[in-house]
Amino acid sequence: MAVAATKDNQGIKQKLALATCSLLSQQASGEAIENDWVFDSSFVSYNESDDRVKVNKFIVDVSGTIAEGENIDLMVILDTMTGSTPTGGVQSSTIVSVTGTSGSGGFSANGNATALAPFDDTRLAVKVDWEHEVSSTFRTTYGSAVSVENDYTSLGGSFTIAKDTASKLTTFTTGLGFAHDEISQTGGVTPEPLSNVNDQRLFGEGERDTFDFIAGVTRVLGPRTLWQNNIGFMYSEGYHTDPYKVVSIANDSDVELDRIYESRPDKRERTILYSKLIHSLSDTQTMHLSYRYYADDWEIEAHTLDYTHRFALGAGQYIEPHVRYYTQTKADFFQRSLPLFTPLPEFVSADNRLDDMQGATLGVKFGKPVGENGEVRARLEMIGWQAENAVIDETTAVVLQLSFQKGFY
Repeated sequence: MAVAATKDNQGIKQKLALATCSLLSQQASGEAIENDWVFDSSFVSYNESDDRVKVNKFIVDVSGTIAEGENIDLMVILDTMTGSTPTGGVQSSTIVSVTGTSGSGGFSANGNATALAPFDDTRLAVKVDWEHEVSSTFRTTYGSAVSVENDYTSLGGSFTIAKDTASKLTTFTTGLGFAHDEISQTGGVTPEPLSNVNDQRLFGEGERDTFDFIAGVTRVLGPRTLWQNNIGFMYSEGYHTDPYKVVSIANDSDVELDRIYESRPDKRERTILYSKLIHSLSDTQTMHLSYRYYADDWEIEAHTLDYTHRFALGAGQYIEPHVRYYTQTKADFFQRSLPLFTPLPEFVSADNRLDDMQGATLGVKFGKPVGENGEVRARLEMIGWQAENAVIDETTAVVLQLSFQKGFY
């Protein structure tokens, strides 16, 4: 989970994916959008082991029809984040000053403490999607999003088109997205890449622009089966370095002798392939199986396999076990540390998120109708991942989500 300043901007890509998933769910039910409003709210608690990262997330999503053929979706997210996050550094033989992340004032420590930095931050994000039904088989969606933290601001927009065939058994979707990010340490500064942390050679905020393209097709294969396929391309240019992450210069015993700030390329190209199959096994059981392939020009290649199985329990109640497996190769410039008396490379990072890794998620969700057109949901998940070479090489976390949805029909 990315909690430091340079978070990969997922807002626009998620928004485009949500647009396609929305079409998927509409076709699965066989119903068109009516003049209805839906209020959905959630509280999500994310807690890593050893008192590391703690995130409390509050989500409010309101969607409905404001005029004939005009639908709107407004989502507001508030995150509070505390704890400690890996710096990339190894243990230190001396006391080293480190600038803290996301609102912390920095700290000085020796030993293994220098591998972690405290942080305390709040994020507010707002997303608005406006869907226009051009005809019964053609829809356009205009989206905008803003996310603000102490050290990170993101502004973005998107445009998607969805076209159904005459039979409405197939939907073609395509979309474009753009985001502009401003990244810094708290206080609006960024360190010079590869500079010594004690030199404090600082610049102003870093800026990054990201362009996204997605194309997809959703096909009803039969009365019980739906298949979705997407391909996405992303290009970003500008400041990709994490201003909080460092790299240790260490001896053969893995003891830090000096410390520099990391350096990443100023461009990144990414490709994502996604496929999802929804199949109703019976009137009481439905399976959701998806596969995601990711590759970028930093030599990271990732595979994600995700499976949920919904069991209807009667009276509108259901239980949904969930399992996910993830594996990733490391970036070509990832290094745990650098040896002494060697020329510095142009790009280097010890960020554990860029290492070879694998992870798994096990969870379950329960849903139950309440009142008139209402539903409560509870989700509990255990997440664990293992890195191959990073200083902080493993993490476990617990996710708890409580949700309430109310329809006004």
